[in-house]
Amino acid sequence: MSRWPALFAVYAAGDAAWNGSFSSLQRHLQTQLRHLQAVITNAHVAGAAQLDALRGPSLRYVLDPEQRFAPLPLGETNTGDTTELVKFVDWANQTCPAEAFVLVLSGHGLAFQDERTRELLGSGRGAASQMILRATNPFSIKTAAQSVLVDAVTAVAPGTRSILMDESDFLSVEEMRFALEKTAALLGRPIDVVVFDACLMSNLEILVEIAPMVRSVAGAIDEISGAGLNLAGAARTITTHISDPKRRNGADGSFFTAGEMAKAFSTSYEARWVTDSCVAIDLESSPFHEGVGLFTRFAGELLDWLHEHPEAHAPTRRAISHGSKQMFRYSSQSLCDLRALRQALAAPLPDELVQTLDEAIEHFEKAVVHRSVGRQYADALGISVFCPTDSTQFATNRRDYRLLLMGQTTGWLPVLDLIYGT
Repeated sequence: MSRWPALFAVYAAGDAAWNGSFSSLQRHLQTQLRHLQAVITNAHVAGAAQLDALRGPSLRYVLDPEQRFAPLPLGETNTGDTTELVKFVDWANQTCPAEAFVLVLSGHGLAFQDERTRELLGSGRGAASQMILRATNPFSIKTAAQSVLVDAVTAVAPGTRSILMDESDFLSVEEMRFALEKTAALLGRPIDVVVFDACLMSNLEILVEIAPMVRSVAGAIDEISGAGLNLAGAARTITTHISDPKRRNGADGSFFTAGEMAKAFSTSYEARWVTDSCVAIDLESSPFHEGVGLFTRFAGELLDWLHEHPEAHAPTRRAISHGSKQMFRYSSQSLCDLRALRQALAAPLPDELVQTLDEAIEHFEKAVVHRSVGRQYADALGISVFCPTDSTQFATNRRDYRLLLMGQTTGWLPVLDLIYGT
């Protein structure tokens, strides 16, 4: 079977919250896909998309500038259901097989506003049974006619973080992790790039969760405008690199490294608001993993020091709260860029602790391949971490935070437990 060098698979949530809490992004997503379709599918980059419309059926189709292939109407779909995402990935992978798989998740994103998401939309509803996914191919592009057995989610925790809102449902982080694991299994390798075309997803908790099955990420630090990322610009950049043999510089002999592909989304993005951003992060690089290890060491050293100095609990808590308030537009705060956190903690913590955090940040800086940011984030690293503004906010988030890998493995949750008195 012939394969494209790269595939853009765009999974777009254009629906709205049934109670009006989140507006439909359909108009923006349609514009985005129209611009993307003008430049792919070409000989080097293929494109496939599924758009859940506000009104009318969801559509699944190949992105083709000559519009040779009729869209496939699907009826009503729920982007908050993991099985829908896995079905789309399976179809896209078989319809447009490629050497590199770029998965774009487009829609509303709320990062750590899990309780707020439940209140506004309801809990994610993971399917509880097995199902057979049959690859459908209404197009003339060659594909394998085979069925794929996919195990659906058998137990989903109540809404640990959220993305891709759809009426009263959403995709929690646990559900997203499951879907990405299934995607990697279908591909037989890690996903090359996951693009979070959504707000607040350039977050250490998210990155740690998906790093085992994703090579690189492009996402936003804070809220981004409804126009979203420049998918067409990234497609042009990647097409140019692939089509020029002199620029095929993948370390493994391939046409393009995953980190460089993620960089294409950041370099093509132009911030519209002061808080707009697109950050490309290489998750498979040793600096990222070393950064996580050093942050874990920092959290452990900080916890020991706080046990020895109870008088420092309140100043440290105030510093973390101050750091979270550096988010300019994000109204609920509770996230803090790592550089802002370092600046906030410099006063209450001893130099040796701050030095460990500095070392972690230095490694994360090497893992950040590129940043395009508005002026509010000119000095940001581009990776944020959970920093509650007060004990009430922490208590609201803690139930779900403890289920994340970040809460279980890095030691940051015990630090927050101690200073917020949980």
